Amino acid sequence: MKRIKSRAEMLNALHLTQTEIQRLFGVSYTKAKETFSVAWKKDSDELKGRVLFPDKVRMSSVIWALGISPKEFDRMVANELKSGSALESNKPPVA
Repeated sequence: MKRIKSRAEMLNALHLTQTEIQRLFGVSYTKAKETFSVAWKKDSDELKGRVLFPDKVRMSSVIWALGISPKEFDRMVANELKSGSALESNKPPVA
C-alpha cells in the first residue's frame, strides 16, 4: 500500500500524479484530469517521448497548465512552508 505524501513533500516533488495535482492545488477531479492531460502533452512534446514516469508529469508543466507563474508558485511554496500549514495538514489550501 502506498503512503500518502504530505503537502510539503508534494510541494518539493519534481513530478506529480493526477491525484497529487488534485490534492495539492485543491481542484476537482475533472480539472486535475484536464491539467494532467495538458501537462502530459507539454512534457511529451518537450522531452520528445523520453518521459520518465508514465503516470506522472513535471511540476513545471503542471504550474504552466494551471496558468501560475513560477514566481507566484515560489511565493506560494514559501508561504506554505513559512506558515507551517504544509507540514501540519494534507488538506488543500482554502482559497
